[in-house]
Amino acid sequence: MGAGSTIWAVDEDSEPRKLWNDKVTVVGSLSYSPDGKYIAFNNLLDSPVPFAKAGLWVIETDSEQASFLTVMDGGHGQQPLWSRDGAELYFVRRDNLDDTTADYKAEALVSSVRAFRLEEREERELASSDGARQIDLSLTLAGELVFASNRGGGAELWVVSPDGSLRQVTIDGSAKRHPLIVSPGYGCPGQSASRLRPPIMVNTRWTMMTTATSRLSAMPALAPPIAHFGGM
Repeated sequence: MGAGSTIWAVDEDSEPRKLWNDKVTVVGSLSYSPDGKYIAFNNLLDSPVPFAKAGLWVIETDSEQASFLTVMDGGHGQQPLWSRDGAELYFVRRDNLDDTTADYKAEALVSSVRAFRLEEREERELASSDGARQIDLSLTLAGELVFASNRGGGAELWVVSPDGSLRQVTIDGSAKRHPLIVSPGYGCPGQSASRLRPPIMVNTRWTMMTTATSRLSAMPALAPPIAHFGGM
């Protein structure tokens, strides 16, 4: 701790350029926009607090201008994700910022899934907290967000679309984390809505979840398992 953070950019035929330097915060979860014009990242105070709030920032790669956008969940690598067209950033926002218990205990965290439209500087809610924790965002080729949530009890997988349509996709009651889309063709243009939904690999009992409707069922893993980090 105490070293701060620096972000550098380097091209194949040029010297490294310093884009960001701060002696009191830690930068993480860098993400390039689809057009390469921006780098999104979060930063939080360099401290031992495990679930501290973080700032969501972007840097213009050409002008090196950094802009603060909003506050997000800074605990354990909540990475901001770019929409397919680069117009929006998706992220998890911690909603109980004033609850110091949640700074140290994951079970006390309350968070929602948000979208931030870069050009208009507008933030909107996609999935409310419902008094629970949302975590592990993953973007499908169709532009939907898969995430884990303990709303209603154990951690199950949910999907929310860019227009805020929310649906639950697992219901077996076993805790799940780190959903990963493993069907490369899902969401491709021209694909019928009646086709199978994407297989989703999750890290509970080393199973892969697949479905023909909105309800998933467990089957033996057909691909290398995701590293197991436990439930929520």
